[in-house]
Amino acid sequence: MRAVLLRTYQEALRVSHHGWLDDCLAFVRPWGFDVSSVTTPVLLWHGLDDAFSPVAHSRWLAERIPGAEPVLVPDAGHFAAQLALPDVLHWLDGQGVGR
Repeated sequence: MRAVLLRTYQEALRVSHHGWLDDCLAFVRPWGFDVSSVTTPVLLWHGLDDAFSPVAHSRWLAERIPGAEPVLVPDAGHFAAQLALPDVLHWLDGQGVGR
């Protein structure tokens, strides 16, 4: 996991730190739209043992996005999302995304 993260961050920051900075600012600024206006199907996957991202945010989104499908996984931390990727891609394929 450490090697994957190192390669990912090296590539992400190879040209500039601006993308990372934009992501950090998005955590603390209004997004410019009301999440209740989202009409596209939304899957919210969250490991309940995530030490980096509080589950309260996923719950907040699930309460406000109409039809959002929350998947809250016990005993899963932040990086368990990689293990969920095949299921998430299967969900996306069932939504007809990219067709």
